Amino acid sequence: MYPETGIFKDIVDNTPLSIAIYTGSDLKIEFANPAMIQAWGKGDQVIGQNYLDVLPESKEELFFEQATTVLKTGVPFYEKNKKVDLIINGIIKSHYFNYSFLPLFDSEGNTYAVMNTGVDVTELYIAKQQTQSTEERLRLAIESAGMGTYEINLSTREIKTCGNFKDILCVESAILVDELLSKLHPDDLPVREKAHIEAEKTGQISYEARILKEDNSTKWIKINGKIIRDEDNNPITIIGTIQDINEHREFQEELKKQVDLNTEQLRRSNDDLLHFANIVSHDLREPVRKIKIFNGLIRNEKETNFNENSIKYLQKIDQSTQRMQNIIEGVLAYSTLDKNKQPIEEIDLNEIFENIKTDLELIIKEKDAILISCELPVIQGASILIFII
Repeated sequence: MYPETGIFKDIVDNTPLSIAIYTGSDLKIEFANPAMIQAWGKGDQVIGQNYLDVLPESKEELFFEQATTVLKTGVPFYEKNKKVDLIINGIIKSHYFNYSFLPLFDSEGNTYAVMNTGVDVTELYIAKQQTQSTEERLRLAIESAGMGTYEINLSTREIKTCGNFKDILCVESAILVDELLSKLHPDDLPVREKAHIEAEKTGQISYEARILKEDNSTKWIKINGKIIRDEDNNPITIIGTIQDINEHREFQEELKKQVDLNTEQLRRSNDDLLHFANIVSHDLREPVRKIKIFNGLIRNEKETNFNENSIKYLQKIDQSTQRMQNIIEGVLAYSTLDKNKQPIEEIDLNEIFENIKTDLELIIKEKDAILISCELPVIQGASILIFII
């Protein structure tokens, strides 16, 4: 009556499908293949025992009632992804099963037994739950970032969307690719076309474009996507994200305007500075030139006998006028800020220091100051700019 011998028994014993047969109102275990015995985790001595004696913990799971109902009514029972807590080696472990109770009929059509089949889908179920959890977290992250996702079937040109896609694109229902293209600003269609041409090589799509709203205003969006190909390398699907970047682009435009405005103001300020420097340097050059000329005439006056102090003072006047000329030229050069006109050469800082001492000679005497210096190096620089310091 039961599968105990022959090829059928070999098949049943070696199948990964758990199989057991029960009879009577107490569900006496008449047969259980190795897969079922292992799933129960109660040892090999289960044949001939009643179902609840072997699996008392299953009573709360309604397995016993389900099986006895099948035995009475002859109506099969099926369940999927059922969580079952089994006591295996004294430890309660949760498993997930797809199982069934099937009636077995005799030649007269009466139910004489129930066949129990089951498949342990614990790993598959957990993996599915983890995948769903990951997808849910990803969906929440995308929505929190104000983004939407899309999937384009390249055969039907249908677009499946979720998240904020419709809000970003300003549509109320699902659209086709052609409708999406009609919403893009005409001036940005070449940008999209170029991105898709590049994607044929890279597989990645990325571009920014404007969409036309119902009131004819525009909004900037950013589209990223990836081309999915079949085993023959033919593109079949595009999946990706869409993002509202209108505020970002408006900020960029405003920032550019401010930079352009500040640049123009700086240019005008530099022009004004250059104009002022030209006027000042021109107005100062002539008096200094005259001082130097008249000082030279006095020094060359043959009929005048200068004492030693007078000669020293005339020399200092000449040095000061020369220093003033250098400063005027330096101011003019500094105002132009043209590095190409400022040759780089060696500058002896000791000489600069001596010039400073000469400029401050009267103040040093008035303050009775003492200047202490060491040997200074020779540097590279624009001498005119250094001299005006």
